[in-house]
Amino acid sequence: PEPPPMSISLTPEALASIYEQSLLEPYSTFYDWAEVTCQHGYILFFSVLCPLAPLVCWINNCLGVRGDIFRLCQFMRRPISSKSSSIMIWIEIQKVLAYVSALITSAILILGTDIVDRWFDLNFDPDTTATILNPSLKIYVMVLLEHFLIFALYLGRRMLPAKPSWLLEKELQEKRSLKQKLNFFESQKKRHKK
Repeated sequence: PEPPPMSISLTPEALASIYEQSLLEPYSTFYDWAEVTCQHGYILFFSVLCPLAPLVCWINNCLGVRGDIFRLCQFMRRPISSKSSSIMIWIEIQKVLAYVSALITSAILILGTDIVDRWFDLNFDPDTTATILNPSLKIYVMVLLEHFLIFALYLGRRMLPAKPSWLLEKELQEKRSLKQKLNFFESQKKRHKK
């Protein structure tokens, strides 16, 4: 037997509210992800020059959450939930940003500062602006540092799992539970058919 059809009675005010919401702009997560990715890139690339950048971005995000909530509740259509396989493209963009930041960070540190001159020259004079060492030595040190940073990123990605073990265990338990329920319902169907 099928359940009786549900009857929903809406007041004219409720219908007007639903109609007004249907006219609002639909919500998309694309711009939110793009904003987070840009901010992550700025932090990765330029935190060497401005170490307070992560703190400023954190404060910006704390304040921005309130603005996003207000925008979502007042000016956007109520989101319709839909299943998504993953946010894989954004994760790949974040990975590329991390590897490119290794090159940019090493270039900023080695070519933009006098660190290498201080390391290799005991008679370094900070008052002179001329490069004391051969520029090719700086390039070699930059490439060496860049390779070290990329290797560290690679090791970090290999050593840290994408999902923690407790989450994998919970997913496995949920799959087992779902399979047991499905088997139970299948057996109930077979009994009712007989």
